Amino acid sequence: MDLLSLQPLEGTDSPASSSTHTMKLSGRTIGGSKVVALAKMAFSQRSGVTLKLSARSSEVEAAQLVLDAVA
Repeated sequence: MDLLSLQPLEGTDSPASSSTHTMKLSGRTIGGSKVVALAKMAFSQRSGVTLKLSARSSEVEAAQLVLDAVA
């Protein structure tokens, strides 16, 4: 989050459950385009943490940068 200067929205930075969490993130590129991301996380004793991440921006490269930073 900090690396990409994305900020959590609507109090989603604090998990309400120990097994699942959804975080909404928002930020802007240097050029001023908005970037939004949705991170869905699930934890299980058997498989650990599973992450599903999606990102959108009017700049395709900005959305891809968010995804590549985690991969």
